[in-house]
Amino acid sequence: GVVHQVAYWGDPAVLQKLLDRFPALDLELESAEEAAQEPADIAQGRGHTAFVAALRSQLESRKKAAPSKVSAAASTAMKVPVAAEGQLCNICYMDEHEPDTLGVACDDGHFICSECFSEWVRTETDIELNPQSVIENGGRVTCVCAKASGCKSHAFANKLIAMVVTDDLYERYLRARDYVVGKEAVAGALAKVKEQGSLGAVEQEQIRNLYRKADGSYSAYMCGKCSFGPIDHMACMDLKCHHGEKKSGGAGQINNACPKCKWFAANLSKWPQWDGEFRNIKESDDGPPPVEGLSVPALKDALKLAGLSCGGKKEDLKCRLLAHYEATYGKSAKKQKISSGAGSSS
Repeated sequence: GVVHQVAYWGDPAVLQKLLDRFPALDLELESAEEAAQEPADIAQGRGHTAFVAALRSQLESRKKAAPSKVSAAASTAMKVPVAAEGQLCNICYMDEHEPDTLGVACDDGHFICSECFSEWVRTETDIELNPQSVIENGGRVTCVCAKASGCKSHAFANKLIAMVVTDDLYERYLRARDYVVGKEAVAGALAKVKEQGSLGAVEQEQIRNLYRKADGSYSAYMCGKCSFGPIDHMACMDLKCHHGEKKSGGAGQINNACPKCKWFAANLSKWPQWDGEFRNIKESDDGPPPVEGLSVPALKDALKLAGLSCGGKKEDLKCRLLAHYEATYGKSAKKQKISSGAGSSS
C-alpha cells in the first residue's frame, strides 16, 4: 500500500503530507506478504530513524486518543511467545528449561527455545556469509524443521520475532528483509532493461540508492569488458565456485558471467566497482571465440581469468576451456568441436 511505499522512502515530510490528506490512514497496516511487515518495520530495516521516530510519535498520539486496534494476521498464527516448560527444543533438544523461559512455536507446533531461536534468526539473516539463502527465504525466518523434515509452516511473524530477540538482532532481521526487497527491485528493473532497452531517470536513481555506500561509492560491480552494471555478486569472492551449477528446482543454471557480453573473471577482485552509470549495451548473441584456433598461451590466459587450472597438454586446455564456455554461453558453446590429437604440452 501507499503507506508502505512512503515508509520505504523514509521521508517524514512526505508522511506528514499523507496524514494531512488522510488523517485516518492505518499506520500499522501489515503488508500483504508472508511474515508481513508494518511501515515501521520497513523504515527501520532501511535505517530511516527520523521517519521511524515520526511514525511512532503519530502512533502514540493515536493511542492516547483511542484504543489501539489489532492488525490482521498475515503470517504465522503464533504471534506471542510460548512457555518453554515441558517443551522439547528442536535445535538444542533440551526439554528442561529455567523457570519463566520462553520460546516460539511454528504453526505445526515445533518449539524452539528463546536462546536457540536468537541464534537461528542470526544465522538466517546473515547477508554477509549467507546471502543466497537469505534471498531464497525472502529475508524471512522459517521453522528450523522446514529444512530437516519438510515443515510447511508459515514464516514467523515480525511481532513474534521482536518479542523474543534483542533490539539489535531484530534490526538485523529487518535489514535482511530490506536487502531482499532491494535485490528484487533491481532484478525487476534489469529485466525491464532487457525487454525495453532502458530505464527512466527515477528508476535509475532508485537503483543507485540501493547500492550507494556512505562514501558515495557503490557496493555493486560492473563488467570488466563492456562496463555493464550494476552486477550483484553478493560478496562471493570465488565466482567459479557455483558457476554452471543447476539452480534448485531445475530452473536453469547459475551464470556469474556478464549478462550482456559474457565476460567472466573467477576472482571478484577482477571486477571493477560499479560507477553508477547505466549503459545501453546490446546483449551479445555471438557465441564464444573458437577454442580450436587458440594458441597454448591464449588458452592459458583464458583459463587463468576463469580461475581454472592451466596444467596439461593443449588438448586438456581446450577441453577445460570449452567446458567453461558451455557454462557461460550455453547452447552456442556446445556447437564447437575439438579435433583429436596429441597436442603440445604446457
